Amino acid sequence: MIDAMPRPRPPYLHREKTYRGKYVWYVRVGKGPRIRIKAEYGTPEFDAAYQAARNAEPLAQKTSVRAGG
Repeated sequence: MIDAMPRPRPPYLHREKTYRGKYVWYVRVGKGPRIRIKAEYGTPEFDAAYQAARNAEPLAQKTSVRAGG
């Protein structure tokens, strides 16, 4: 039954429920600003965003080319 235990969350990671009923993830180190993680929990994008937020680094934005601009 030990396998049924959930994994502990990484440090400074918090989950909150919005007024619309959706759950979102935030990183907050100490009394610093809350940084929202927009990627889905458990994905490589989430891990990259978490590490960037924890280290207070800007996350590299994906650039896309818009046609007809």
